[in-house]
Amino acid sequence: MFLIIYFLEKKWLILFASLNIIQFTSFGQTFSHKSSERQNKNKLLKPITYEGNRSYETDNISDKNSEYPDFSIHGKITGIKNHVQNVTLSVFNQYFRSRHKLDAIDVKKTVERGRFLTSYSGITNGLAYMILQFDSLNIDQLYGFFLVEKKDNILIDINKDNIQFSGEGADKYNCQIELNKCSYDDLSSEFKSIDKKIDYSNTYQRLARQSEILDSIDALKKNVIKKYSFRLSPDIRNILIADAYAKNKMELFRYFLLSSTTEKSEREMLFKFYQNYIKPLPEDTTNSSLLHRSALYTDYLFQLRRIKFILENKYVENGARLVDINPTFENFFAFINTHYGGPLKDKLIATLFSESYTLGQFKGADTFSFKAIHSMKYEPYKKIVEDISHSKTRGAKAFNFELIDSTGKTIQLSDFRGKVIVVDFWFTGCKACIDLAKNMLPVYKHFQDKSDVVFVSISVDEKINRWKQSLKSGIYTHLENIVLYTNGLGIKHPLVRFYQLIGFPQLMLIDKEGKILDSNPVVPTAWKGSENELIDTIESYLKAQVLHKQK
Repeated sequence: MFLIIYFLEKKWLILFASLNIIQFTSFGQTFSHKSSERQNKNKLLKPITYEGNRSYETDNISDKNSEYPDFSIHGKITGIKNHVQNVTLSVFNQYFRSRHKLDAIDVKKTVERGRFLTSYSGITNGLAYMILQFDSLNIDQLYGFFLVEKKDNILIDINKDNIQFSGEGADKYNCQIELNKCSYDDLSSEFKSIDKKIDYSNTYQRLARQSEILDSIDALKKNVIKKYSFRLSPDIRNILIADAYAKNKMELFRYFLLSSTTEKSEREMLFKFYQNYIKPLPEDTTNSSLLHRSALYTDYLFQLRRIKFILENKYVENGARLVDINPTFENFFAFINTHYGGPLKDKLIATLFSESYTLGQFKGADTFSFKAIHSMKYEPYKKIVEDISHSKTRGAKAFNFELIDSTGKTIQLSDFRGKVIVVDFWFTGCKACIDLAKNMLPVYKHFQDKSDVVFVSISVDEKINRWKQSLKSGIYTHLENIVLYTNGLGIKHPLVRFYQLIGFPQLMLIDKEGKILDSNPVVPTAWKGSENELIDTIESYLKAQVLHKQK
């Protein structure tokens, strides 16, 4: 019935083409566009065929003022008990794993009687990624992102047993659905029987077997792509291959890093595994303007280089855990500039800045922002570094927020002028936020008698009652804190988006003039004395201010 309705609508469109008006109706939603009869047929009535001339080696910027959406999705949900009310389409013109929540462009639509229509205009380079989410429906096959092309006009039929795409560009989506299904269960019983012979208490054997499993699943995915290859453009095929390969290796890196230990015998096993399984992996340094379009390939290169640096710098001897070691920003930045070029280099630099400021993994980024911006050519990635530099580098003007406190009073950043502000961001249910509040206690005590240091605690909870209950618990903040609320907007509040916060807790220091003192200070941990570096940072600034006044 769904496809019959669809094609009846197509015929209905033809009847109205002579009136020089297209009226596109689907599931109770109507869009009207003036156009010539020939444009109507080209845009909406084109036969469902593969357009082999689509290529994304160059930047074909779309016309955002076009009358037609860049791509659209018509959906039908049947046989599922959950009453679905809304669907959210999230689009990413550039996908970064570390900041995808910041970059998402969300389009929310209502689901009426199991049917919906959603669309988007603004794809900047011929293709993008999208995530489709339903408010009360969890579909494993739709988990993750999908590669989309401009001009895709697809129908998605969702039922309790299957998901099927049809329409223009559908082969690409059906291929990705099959890729999402590939799992350990699909491997041969002969291959799986080897598991019984593995000593999983042995770090090397466990990781080696995990690598073999992931490679076997990757082989399944390559066969899926091969099956669809004649229906996909070469560029799409290569991006899907790059995504599948990168996802495989990123999962291996995750297992490797989770095996982090301080015991020397275990560290020797990890180093042996690294030499045999990770070190030989290729670091693709081509200037391809296609690889950077992959959602995950840049992250693969980034994490591979990070792991190689860690393991090749006396890892076995230094005693630190894998997760606690990072190369300096300077070393990483120099390597990228020396070994990469083109958009791939620019995306790696943008990833380095995002990891440094958003996740706090690398120190020393402030001194390289100017050099990085002037070396970058690809505008979308350059803008990311520019935005980070304008909001998070030392000396940048802090966001002048207006937030309510627990009594309903509006508090502004300017209210604290002349004071050093120690800001922390948190949310209810965040264990790390609870730990930070506990570990900040020595810092509070150190500055409790200094009127020119103030502690501000900002919650990104969306529900005000939940926030107030958490304040009563006393585990997220202290009595010394000024507690503020993001007015129900949570991570979508302009303050949070300005600082590009995606993980919590986040700590930030603002100086007496309302400028960034340190957007990524050392966070106190449970280790005794770990609070000293944060205290020293604040004290050094206060002493410098006194000396400046004396002059």
